[in-house]
Amino acid sequence: MTKEKVLFAGCLVTYRFPEYELSSKVVLEALSIETHTLPELVCCGQVLQGVNPNWIYMTAYNLALMEQRDMDIITLCGGCTNTFKRVQSMCSQNPQVLDDINQVLNRVGLQFNNTVKTQHLLEVLNENTDKIMACLKKVIPLKTAIMNPCQVFRPAAVMNFDDSKHPQVMGKLLGPAVTDIIPYSFQDNCCGASLSMSNLAAAYQVGRARLEELEHKDVDLIVTACGNCHLLLHGMQSEYYSGRRIPCMFLPQLLGIAIGLSPQDVMINDPHLRSLVTSV
Repeated sequence: MTKEKVLFAGCLVTYRFPEYELSSKVVLEALSIETHTLPELVCCGQVLQGVNPNWIYMTAYNLALMEQRDMDIITLCGGCTNTFKRVQSMCSQNPQVLDDINQVLNRVGLQFNNTVKTQHLLEVLNENTDKIMACLKKVIPLKTAIMNPCQVFRPAAVMNFDDSKHPQVMGKLLGPAVTDIIPYSFQDNCCGASLSMSNLAAAYQVGRARLEELEHKDVDLIVTACGNCHLLLHGMQSEYYSGRRIPCMFLPQLLGIAIGLSPQDVMINDPHLRSLVTSV
């Protein structure tokens, strides 16, 4: 029997990019995958890694809450995905880590047995490509660039999904939905968003290099599947890039249009983005 799914948006998506959560939910519903939310969930703990060793208990707290309800998790953020899977890998490899976690969780009446299945949205969509193809209504005439969410794939030993150095899944999912996917040299590299917390100038430099190449290739749109990628390349683009603005759209928004959902259904509110996806 398939377990129920929790859609874990993560802090950044919840507060900055509700369109990513909404479009993911409605696309999954169109594929007959129902998701739930748990208001008790907290930050995944990633922002504390390297700063406070207690981050692991925040991560395990979320996982234990889902396990208590016999639910698996679908994540949207690369950082959240990586954090959950990293803790689960640590628990699998070292029983002492799991014991230490439970000594803390027991204080709040929780027990973690490491039975939750954690999957990023890309993993779930990849398992349902046949359903997506069956639902496909249109091919969108856009020159599209892919922004692979690096933390969903790396490190390979922990994430165990796709080719960690040269991920293929986004191209596989988008290929039938758009006319052109434009390859470029930075496609498999980190977007640079994580650098912004320690060296903003370096993050901007990484983002600028990507956008310069994509403008040269006359790309219409960058497709993202992570809030951090979207923040740097879309939300912060005007702060460091003076060339032609290249908008970003979340993968489930574009897939939603391709399977016949309306711009309102997937929360495409920007007039320019609307014109891009409706000029079919």
